[in-house]
Amino acid sequence: MAGQSEILKIKLNLQIISENLMVNKKIIGVSLIIAALLIVYFTYLYTTSKTENVAKERKFDINSDLAFGVTTSSYQIDGYNPVTAESQIDLLKDLGVNVVRINLERSVTSVSPFNQKYDEKTNDDFINKLYEADLEVLLAIDGEIIATADKPSVDKESEGYKIGKYAASRYKGKVKFYQISNEITGTIIKPPDPDFKGPVFDGENGIKYSTERYESALKWLRGMQRGIRESDPKAKIVLSGHWVLTDIIKKLESDGVDFDILGWAWYDTDGLDMTKRQAGDSGTIDMVQELMSFNKPVWLIEVNTDKGSWSEQGLSLGETKQANFIREFSDKVFLEEKIKGVFIYRFLDIPSVYSPQTREEDSHWGIVEPSLDNGIISYRKKEAFETFKQVIATYLNR
Repeated sequence: MAGQSEILKIKLNLQIISENLMVNKKIIGVSLIIAALLIVYFTYLYTTSKTENVAKERKFDINSDLAFGVTTSSYQIDGYNPVTAESQIDLLKDLGVNVVRINLERSVTSVSPFNQKYDEKTNDDFINKLYEADLEVLLAIDGEIIATADKPSVDKESEGYKIGKYAASRYKGKVKFYQISNEITGTIIKPPDPDFKGPVFDGENGIKYSTERYESALKWLRGMQRGIRESDPKAKIVLSGHWVLTDIIKKLESDGVDFDILGWAWYDTDGLDMTKRQAGDSGTIDMVQELMSFNKPVWLIEVNTDKGSWSEQGLSLGETKQANFIREFSDKVFLEEKIKGVFIYRFLDIPSVYSPQTREEDSHWGIVEPSLDNGIISYRKKEAFETFKQVIATYLNR
């Protein structure tokens, strides 16, 4: 009986040990699950923290950071194609730009935004892709300033407001910069057409401006800026001009056009030295000093040789001339550390062979030449591409 009792005790002890092992396995299993969850949680916190830090690091400061960009389009030889859009963005990343200037594309143009048809699918997809690629967007929006200049029945400020509100509401958080109209100085100046009979007023340097166009521009611009400011207070507004026409920008500003960045166009026909811009009978003007007088960051949002790489002497010589100008001009611009941005107009050629309405001399503005073969687009980088890439690498982290 004693032997059997001992055997029973041993069996009982073994059963207790087995049960304890099962409990311990459960505890260990639960512990491992908890540990795994904790690892995932803290990894998420660390990654989120890193992402936030990266976002803070690439926050664009218009007063200190340099903007390097190009003007491009969501449309290419094959219209809008998400695949070729991604190829274009790969090229932009290779170039090293940090801002991309594009238009808010319209499929139907109308005086009234009520009848305006925006290519929303194209605009949305391209802007999303640029945003995902960490490229800031300068989105140019425009109103029918000239078309409504002699139409007092059109509430221009209200129409401009609708455009600004539409764009800034739709792209808030993805578009940081808005250009309201393009080269507004050229829009307002008295047209060279001898048949133009509208009222005019005098500007500086013997220039005459159209009274009707000025009043139309003022209302459209005030409306667009108000729509943007209300919809996205963090967005920055660019107002652009050209030649030596700073006086009309000052007049617009004094009449209530509010902007954060002054944009200016500069081509090789304007000269290599911005401090010695020829101005007819007025001699030369120091345009750097003139532009700085607004006490706002200045971006040269259109820079290139006239007609890009096209040349009567041949495209090869034209490409070299284009590249040399971009290099020499950029070095002069950044020597004084006053200009805050340079944008090349434009990124891609519009080859006349694919665009019959484009004249041959206007089909070589780009620093990249696209071509289409069997439905596939390929890209050739011109000399100016590599040159501008070097410029960016030299000055971006100055």
